[in-house]
Amino acid sequence: MTALRAPSVALAISFVLGLSAGTRNIYAQSNAEKGPLEPVSHARDEARALAEHALAVLDSDPATAANLLEHAEAKFHAPTHLLYLAQARVALGQRVAAARTYQLLLEEELPDYASDAFREAQRIGRDELDALLPKLARIRLFVNRPLEEVSIRVDGVEVKAPYGVIPVEPGPHRIHVDARGAHADQSTEVRLGEEAPLRFELTLPTTDDGGPSGLAIGGIVSLSLAGALGIAGTVTGVLAIKNIDQLDDRCPKKVHCAPADQPLADDARAFGNASTGTFIAGGVAAATGIVLLIVDAASSNATPLGASLRPVAGPTFFGVQGTF
Repeated sequence: MTALRAPSVALAISFVLGLSAGTRNIYAQSNAEKGPLEPVSHARDEARALAEHALAVLDSDPATAANLLEHAEAKFHAPTHLLYLAQARVALGQRVAAARTYQLLLEEELPDYASDAFREAQRIGRDELDALLPKLARIRLFVNRPLEEVSIRVDGVEVKAPYGVIPVEPGPHRIHVDARGAHADQSTEVRLGEEAPLRFELTLPTTDDGGPSGLAIGGIVSLSLAGALGIAGTVTGVLAIKNIDQLDDRCPKKVHCAPADQPLADDARAFGNASTGTFIAGGVAAATGIVLLIVDAASSNATPLGASLRPVAGPTFFGVQGTF
């Protein structure tokens, strides 16, 4: 515990008071806003009292100190809690737990307004971790997924390793990694002071989001086009029939018609040809859409065995008929 005593008593006290200094921006509010912050302020005060008690018994009763610091950290986070908790665990012989606590302390990015006590806690923690690591072994993970997405277990115990380095006791270990349903296991044995690299290639399972496939989309577009062409064919057909009716009224025998009736006949013929061509194109689009949907259904086993679909068209309608 020499590192704990290296700072003066005044510095140790400032570490505890750092709970206030490190959060001064939160409490710099008017009295009108004080009410909503009272629960936070109360938790901070409780954490400070627990930390002060822990410091008083850290040398004589590290187990009690560790318990008090765990409660203090649960009530209100402070880097100083992690420093003293790691020191208590070293005193208890819990070297791996202590190293991982030091890591949590050092991995925290302190904001610009953080107190000097918090920054000093990280400096001391870095020195003490450097002195502790040669007494342990390490496993370094290389995973093809962002580590913040990966759940890691060492010998069945979940650990945090945002930077991929896991302190362990020398000896054999089994590591399990999991990321969104993809998981893998490896075993390794690490000697004192050494670092064992482990590489994991996680293949995430493909998920069906319930959206239509490319074939289904193509089929839907083709059938939609077929429907539009069917409507267009119907409209042009109606216009052709209307012109033919007018021509029948003006020239029932269709012979020796007046020259003025020729444009009416030409329009009727043009509308009729357009209607026929549009219906043919609609039929082709419908057949294409149906084929695409059948292939998609067959590939996904969605169409029952023996099912069939065929287009049905008429002068004023267009559709699909199926048998099962």
